[in-house]
Amino acid sequence: MEKMSAKKLFSRGKTRDLIFVILMLLFPVAQFAVFYIGTNVQSWLMAFQITRLGGKDEWSLLNFELFFMDLFDPITETRFMIWNTVKVFLVADFITLPLAILFSYFLSSKLKGASFFRVVFFMPSIISAVAMTMIFKYFIDVGGPVDKLFQLFGIKYPLLLGDKKYAFSTILFYNVWSGLGYSIVLLSGAIGRIPKELTESCQIDGASYMRIFISVVVPLIWPTISMLFVLNIATMFGYMGPVLLLTNGSFQTSTLAFFIFRGVKVSNSYNYSAAVGFLMTVVGAPLVFGVKALLGKVKTEAEF
Repeated sequence: MEKMSAKKLFSRGKTRDLIFVILMLLFPVAQFAVFYIGTNVQSWLMAFQITRLGGKDEWSLLNFELFFMDLFDPITETRFMIWNTVKVFLVADFITLPLAILFSYFLSSKLKGASFFRVVFFMPSIISAVAMTMIFKYFIDVGGPVDKLFQLFGIKYPLLLGDKKYAFSTILFYNVWSGLGYSIVLLSGAIGRIPKELTESCQIDGASYMRIFISVVVPLIWPTISMLFVLNIATMFGYMGPVLLLTNGSFQTSTLAFFIFRGVKVSNSYNYSAAVGFLMTVVGAPLVFGVKALLGKVKTEAEF
């Protein structure tokens, strides 16, 4: 009898736990199904539809035909939107990420003022992205502090956000400045987990800071580096915030994500915007998973 009562109590406890888990997961699963899966499936279906006069939708590949026509038309903005999107990736992975790795290493080397500079680098990540963008725009805009500094030395100040020669380069500079903090925090955490005995033994053997960095630090934090590299690839397809706040897509600063936003918000061209988003998914998903697989094959000899 005691064994049977114990089994009943155990089964009741398992049932209660199961009900609790189901109730806790019900809302997030429903939210994911409706707002992610449902929304994306609906947008993919819209990509293959066109709206005729009278509001009737018909299945067609016209949206994709129009995109490729615009792609090979030098008058349209499609080419530089794609190139701007690629630039975001190139700057993030080949300028911001290497700088973050170097800064993280030197900030973890017990240099004087390391804590101060760590706060300075991370400050843009603490402040709201909108507020940070507007502060940046105020500083570099005409009549701002940078403009007045140029006037003080009698130098003509270029229209950094009002000239297509400088506008997107200025946005990319903002990306580097604002993106360093997040990467530095992750990389500093990875470097902080490296056993001190390992680096100290390298120093005793006469290894320089640069040799320790190349032969010890980078191999040990490679998983974090590869993760940030892949995240930057995925992020470029949704990049639009600074473009919206700094130039509103003017002066050839539009990206593919901003083009989709503007098509839905301003032009109400839902089907064409959905087609562009579908193509981004077709190109972006294999690219992200392919790069992730390639980086995962890079094996480092150092482990800890």
